[in-house]
Amino acid sequence: MPVRRGHVAPRTTIIETIIRKFDTHDTNRLMFLWGYVERCSSLLYDVYDLFISTTTYR
Repeated sequence: MPVRRGHVAPRTTIIETIIRKFDTHDTNRLMFLWGYVERCSSLLYDVYDLFISTTTYR
Protein backbone atom coordinates (compact mmCIF):
# COMPACT_ATOMS: atom_id res chain seq x y z
CA MET A 1 0.00 0.00 0.00
CA PRO A 2 1.55 3.35 -1.01
CA VAL A 3 2.28 5.96 1.63
CA ARG A 4 0.72 9.39 1.21
CA ARG A 5 3.42 11.94 1.88
CA GLY A 6 2.52 15.36 3.15
CA HIS A 7 -0.91 14.26 4.29
CA VAL A 8 -0.22 14.81 7.99
CA ALA A 9 2.44 17.24 9.17
CA PRO A 10 4.66 16.00 11.97
CA ARG A 11 4.22 17.73 15.32
CA THR A 12 7.70 19.24 15.19
CA THR A 13 6.75 21.12 12.03
CA ILE A 14 3.78 22.69 13.78
CA ILE A 15 5.90 23.67 16.78
CA GLU A 16 8.61 25.12 14.54
CA THR A 17 5.98 27.17 12.69
CA ILE A 18 4.72 28.63 15.96
CA ILE A 19 8.27 29.45 17.05
CA ARG A 20 9.00 31.13 13.70
CA LYS A 21 5.88 33.29 14.01
CA PHE A 22 7.05 34.72 17.32
CA ASP A 23 10.80 34.70 16.63
CA THR A 24 11.05 38.12 15.01
CA HIS A 25 12.83 41.36 15.73
CA ASP A 26 9.45 42.99 16.28
CA THR A 27 8.82 42.25 19.95
CA ASN A 28 5.58 44.21 20.21
CA ARG A 29 3.51 41.05 19.75
CA LEU A 30 5.50 39.21 22.37
CA MET A 31 5.14 42.05 24.86
CA PHE A 32 1.39 42.14 24.21
CA LEU A 33 1.11 38.40 24.78
CA TRP A 34 3.23 38.57 27.92
CA GLY A 35 1.00 41.33 29.31
CA TYR A 36 -2.05 39.23 28.54
CA VAL A 37 -0.51 36.24 30.31
CA GLU A 38 0.27 38.34 33.39
CA ARG A 39 -3.32 39.59 33.58
CA CYS A 40 -4.92 36.19 32.94
CA SER A 41 -2.72 33.82 34.90
CA SER A 42 -5.75 32.10 36.43
CA LEU A 43 -7.08 31.45 32.93
CA LEU A 44 -3.84 29.71 31.98
CA TYR A 45 -4.01 27.60 35.11
CA ASP A 46 -7.61 26.63 34.29
CA VAL A 47 -6.65 25.64 30.74
CA TYR A 48 -3.71 23.62 32.04
CA ASP A 49 -5.92 21.90 34.63
CA LEU A 50 -8.51 21.13 31.95
CA PHE A 51 -5.81 19.66 29.70
CA ILE A 52 -4.48 17.47 32.49
CA SER A 53 -7.95 16.28 33.47
CA THR A 54 -8.94 15.45 29.89
CA THR A 55 -5.75 13.57 29.16
CA THR A 56 -5.95 11.85 32.57
CA TYR A 57 -2.26 12.47 33.14
CA ARG A 58 -1.86 12.59 36.92
